[in-house]
Amino acid sequence: MESDEEIVIEEIEIGERLVSESDENDNTIEDQEPDKEELQPAKAFRRGCNQNQNSKRAQLQARRAELNYALDHQMKLLRGAENLFRATGNTTVKSTVSLELSFVEAAVEILKNEIVEINGTLNVYQSVSETISMPMIPLGIKETKAIDFTNVLNDFILEHYSDEGSKYEPEIAELNSLREGTQTPTRDEEGIDLLFEYYNQLYFIDNRFFPPSRPLGIYLAWFDSLTGIPSIQRNCAFEKACVLFNIGALYTQLGSRLSRAKRDGIEEAIEIFQKAAGAFNYIRLNFSNAPTADMSASFLNGIVNLMLAQAQEGIFEKKMLGGLHEATVEKLISTSSEASKVSEKYKLVTSVMTSDTQYQKYLPSTWNSLVQIKACHYRALSHYFCAMSLIHEEFHQIREPSGLYNGFYCSEFPPDYPKIEEMVRTKKLRRGLALAHLSLALSVHESSLQIQRCAGLKKVGLLLGQYLKHSKKRTQELMRTLEMDEFVGMPPDISPKSDTEAEIVAPNFTRVKVLDIFKRLGPMSIFSARNRFSAPRVIKINRSSNGFGFTVRGDAPVLVANVEADGKANRAGLREGDVVTKVNKKDVKWARHSDVVDMLQCDKLEIEIVTVQGVDLAPQATTGHGHHHHHHERQKSHPHQANHGSKGQKVSRKKSFFGSFGRKSRPTQFSNGTNPYGQTIY
Repeated sequence: MESDEEIVIEEIEIGERLVSESDENDNTIEDQEPDKEELQPAKAFRRGCNQNQNSKRAQLQARRAELNYALDHQMKLLRGAENLFRATGNTTVKSTVSLELSFVEAAVEILKNEIVEINGTLNVYQSVSETISMPMIPLGIKETKAIDFTNVLNDFILEHYSDEGSKYEPEIAELNSLREGTQTPTRDEEGIDLLFEYYNQLYFIDNRFFPPSRPLGIYLAWFDSLTGIPSIQRNCAFEKACVLFNIGALYTQLGSRLSRAKRDGIEEAIEIFQKAAGAFNYIRLNFSNAPTADMSASFLNGIVNLMLAQAQEGIFEKKMLGGLHEATVEKLISTSSEASKVSEKYKLVTSVMTSDTQYQKYLPSTWNSLVQIKACHYRALSHYFCAMSLIHEEFHQIREPSGLYNGFYCSEFPPDYPKIEEMVRTKKLRRGLALAHLSLALSVHESSLQIQRCAGLKKVGLLLGQYLKHSKKRTQELMRTLEMDEFVGMPPDISPKSDTEAEIVAPNFTRVKVLDIFKRLGPMSIFSARNRFSAPRVIKINRSSNGFGFTVRGDAPVLVANVEADGKANRAGLREGDVVTKVNKKDVKWARHSDVVDMLQCDKLEIEIVTVQGVDLAPQATTGHGHHHHHHERQKSHPHQANHGSKGQKVSRKKSFFGSFGRKSRPTQFSNGTNPYGQTIY
């Protein structure tokens, strides 16, 4: 489905952190010379991907891809049949097309249901640990259609940069290889790094090849992970959003796979689910006009809450490490509130996901069932641990027991209940209250087991059933010790509280630093799709007794600062603000000021320049370090010579998705005391 309304992106300043870290090492992205040895032809596999992976997860993902393409084919047939039905006036043809439409619509619904079933598969993503634990809900990664950038980028480089696209075959092959690798990321940190590498590289691709005035001839097609329907866009923001979605999805798979039997595994799972929440939340906040259901604000809001609930569940499991056989009354009360907090989180997920009726039918039933089971299960646990605290053998040693239960319940007790102060001080009433909590816990356990039996969770459901039955059995055993006590009526629920609450962890874009693949095009402050500049022109000048008659400033690139009105440079067509790209047929786009100065020490000069439009290249008066002139025949004064010792004004950069990748100023003092970044006379 091609959307008429393209996805747009908010401008942020995330990239400034990336630059600041790079600048500390004096090694920013734009200040490095391109290394031709690094730009090799594409290899069979990139690090972090495995195109021949044959695991159950890979097979499931391959099946998802097959269904996506089959659905795409059926949707084309459906649109064609609908157009024919509207266009024809022949009754016989209409009847035939109507029959065909019914078949195609049925096929589309069958394929959509299969995709929903695949989305609801939990078993292949779970931990293989022998320890039985609650299953987690992962997301499958979005599928995309393969793209070959070669022809489009070749044409754009020739048209916009006036350069031969064939010279950039290694770079284009590198980009093709990188995007291909992101389609099959490995389920580990290297897979995450690969996706972040491509995501960060898209900043450069967007600036180099996607002009704001017109769309590039590249069609980026991604399949909706919920419905399987493809969406085609022609801007880089959509590509970024889909890659970031897959980063979040891969995080969910990593978190689900981890064994949570020990502290390290639990802590890692908590961190990963919080990172997943951050990735999805970032899409929700920074991307708008999403053309697919899985990136709509309502769905992403539900997924963010789901990831936070699973992280909160990990926090509870961490608190339960080692068991509660020797736990104090205070710890049991705290654990009860912690369990209630997890239950509240899952109730919120149910509320958010069921509120969106537009996409509700595409949500897997296993997700809804598991979320409801967990909400009931942890609610039951909160009452179970409260009962344990009330019958604790050391309860009588607490000086102010009523203080432990202030604010402990969500609501007030019924009017016919004894006061809480009286109940906690009287053993008989306390045991009766514990029995009431256990009765409520047993009832809720029954509800969770009933949902489990009807959920169709397959193998995961069998293990989950054992887990739930064990909790129910434990509650029943504790109830038997209180059978002779008097039942005081159903108590209110426990107030949800947690010492540590799960929180969103924003994506760390700086974890993978990238080099601009198309660095050879020149500094992006000038050579980008946002700027317009003339085709390169060559100027040949012979030195006169007064020199060449122009000054230069800055570095990477070096600019023409001033042209003498009666000089040879002016007569040859050199103008102030021109960007020097070659000197005597040698590329100097990335050259430093001092290097260009050395190259200009000649009698015959052949200089290639481009004229940039729409970029402020005027010099700026600043406080310089030292004053230095390069004399060829004689020194001349200029109106702006008072500022020649300062570095010329940097080209202003428009903030983009990553913010400003500005270059770091270098006030280096050379051995001869000169500052090579000021204006120099020729």
